[in-house]
Amino acid sequence: MIQAQAIAFARTAPAPLLPTCLGLIGLGMVWRKAAAYLAAPYWLGEAAVIGSLAVFAAVATLYLSSTLSQPGALRADVRAKAGRSAVPAGSEALMLSGAALLPLAPGVAPFVWTAGIFLHVFLMTLVFRELRAMGPAEWAPTGFLVVPFVGLIVAPIGGGPLGEQALGAPGIAAALFWWSLLLYLALLPAAAWRLATQPTEPRLRPGAYVLLAPPSVAVIGYDKLDPEGGLTVGLFALSLVILAVLARHRRWLMGDGFAPTWGCFTFPSAAFAGACLTMAARNPDLLWRGVAAAATLGATAITTYVALRMLAAWRAGRIVTL
Repeated sequence: MIQAQAIAFARTAPAPLLPTCLGLIGLGMVWRKAAAYLAAPYWLGEAAVIGSLAVFAAVATLYLSSTLSQPGALRADVRAKAGRSAVPAGSEALMLSGAALLPLAPGVAPFVWTAGIFLHVFLMTLVFRELRAMGPAEWAPTGFLVVPFVGLIVAPIGGGPLGEQALGAPGIAAALFWWSLLLYLALLPAAAWRLATQPTEPRLRPGAYVLLAPPSVAVIGYDKLDPEGGLTVGLFALSLVILAVLARHRRWLMGDGFAPTWGCFTFPSAAFAGACLTMAARNPDLLWRGVAAAATLGATAITTYVALRMLAAWRAGRIVTL
């Protein structure tokens, strides 16, 4: 039995691992930025980035291999409520990998970023097609719909010169940003209303935490597009409000205990920490540095804890796509 579990662990990687990989890459980039604004050791950020990229490369390779060997596996994953978020988290992680690689491998980074963009568009189209086939009931707005349809909001993090190098189209990162942000602002009220008025299965409640990621990422992305822009402050305020509501309902979010959907807690936490660091860069005083440091440590604790729980569940063969 133990040997069979070990073989399965070595050969397959279920889709719910992909959001955790996304969170680990995001956390690595947070620590890289902390070296500039919080006087964190430079090597710590680089080690976190390299380690997270290695983990993602291993998980993505195993997931791709197992999916290609099982006809219909990808379709089954994106038809699942949490799977429609978990699989596109992989393409988001690929986009973020391009941004993370830029200082390390500037010749490779644009191609990785571009591959992430096209893969995400493909997965978004696949999710859309499957949802149409499943009927209107599956279109209920939730945090799990945010990732496939709003995930391109991460593009400006690797955009600017990188994005325009990659695609040869000026403004492509900005166009993806605005399209994704407007779609998120349209989905947010409906998703919040549904969460407030309808019961949510405990194992699927962590999906609500995903709603924190887009405005937090938008703080970072918009600051890259327009470093002096006032919208950054408004987006950060929105992130704070969402975080406050989620924190108030933290026991509800955790449901009945650990579930594969806990990966949803990782990237939004890292994204919010990144947003705090962006604000600290714009306002270099002690208060903002303290806020950024607290957010960075909080994201580190959450992401590390969830990653270890996911690793243990993976080894035990207890991760399934919900």
